[in-house]
Amino acid sequence: MTHFLRLLGISLILSAIACPAETVLKDLRCEYLSNPIGIDAARPRFSWIWDSPQRGERQTAYQILVASSRELLAKDQGDVWDSGKVNSDETTQIAYAGAPLVSRQRCFWKVRAWDQAGQPVAGSPVAGFEMGLLQSADWHAPWISAEGAPATNHLQPLSYLRKSFALNRDITRAELYATALGLYAGKPEVAGDLLRQDTFPSWLFSVKHGATTIWERWDGWTPEKGFEDPEMNSFNHYSLGSCGQYFFEYIGGIRPATPGFKSIRIAPVIGSGLNWANTTYQSDHGLLATSWNRNGNLVTLRVSIPANTTATVELPADDLSKITESGLPLSSAAGVSAIKPDGKNAL
Repeated sequence: MTHFLRLLGISLILSAIACPAETVLKDLRCEYLSNPIGIDAARPRFSWIWDSPQRGERQTAYQILVASSRELLAKDQGDVWDSGKVNSDETTQIAYAGAPLVSRQRCFWKVRAWDQAGQPVAGSPVAGFEMGLLQSADWHAPWISAEGAPATNHLQPLSYLRKSFALNRDITRAELYATALGLYAGKPEVAGDLLRQDTFPSWLFSVKHGATTIWERWDGWTPEKGFEDPEMNSFNHYSLGSCGQYFFEYIGGIRPATPGFKSIRIAPVIGSGLNWANTTYQSDHGLLATSWNRNGNLVTLRVSIPANTTATVELPADDLSKITESGLPLSSAAGVSAIKPDGKNAL
């Protein structure tokens, strides 16, 4: 018993030493990441940890400052966004509510907070985040694809993507923007073929040959060569998830604009070799539903969203006069606002 008490005493002393001497705000995160780059959320969410040595101590208010430079932030000037003092104990997923952010925008942010006595605590360290490419028009580079088709049904090894270039000045900063979503949004007919055909390569090729799960490789087994290398040849793979995501987000066009589908983006890809699609999703706010059909150049889209939510609908039209809502011109449609063409689609 004596030894146990001594060990317990040592444990308590060590714990007390590990506690901070005063309340600190630490581990600042934006979209769950520390100093992230390439953020694609229009309203990034901020989080931090309130760490206090005082038992029962809690945060009663906070203020988030977002600035375009560290210098302005050092002067407590949030020229991008100043939340003001907000009476709340929230420290996670607090959404940005300033002026719209733009592609490649770099921001710096910090937090001030008040304790349960209403006294300010030491401010947080400075953190940063950088926006990615938010609009399709921001992507100026061409899509990269393999040259030529493989001579056989056997998939060839992936190629390295390499480009050499010379600079006549010192490099201060370099960034690479890359995406694989072009297969979905940029090549809907190709994506549709991969979903509908049952010949190799396709999703249904494995189903045709008796598979009840999705394979890691499209050629995990073929009649010509049998099984692939077992070191990378799972027959129960996550690929089903990416296929399901394509159905809901691209064919159905249902995507969250903010967490939990409080605001929604409806942007179906009309095409993919399909003439109609019906999609439903049970969100925390209620049932979301889209239904579209195409008859020649005429596209009809029906959308249903839950009460207390809003949606932005993106339609494949470059002229607002071509769009009607419930048989009325958009300018006369009740409950429709903030409509504008972007050169390719109407929002």
